[in-house]
Amino acid sequence: MQDTYKSRGIAHTVCSTSPVYQQLTDTIITAVLQVASSLIADDLARLVDHVKDLVGETDFSFTVSVSDSSLDSTASESSGKGKKD
Repeated sequence: MQDTYKSRGIAHTVCSTSPVYQQLTDTIITAVLQVASSLIADDLARLVDHVKDLVGETDFSFTVSVSDSSLDSTASESSGKGKKD
């Protein structure tokens, strides 16, 4: 079965049942998707950099330091009820 279609004013005839045509089409689609995804990733990285320049970057990491004296003081404070001033 042959399909005829027009692309940019040029008539093309393609054998749609050909395994070579199908393999070529799959290869082209894969290549286009790879290029498009890499361009999108690059654009997103540039966008993130621009947003960091405009807004800044917040560090949400925190550290917890525990010492024996802080453990002893919290144990004695937790025995009572209510707010401690």
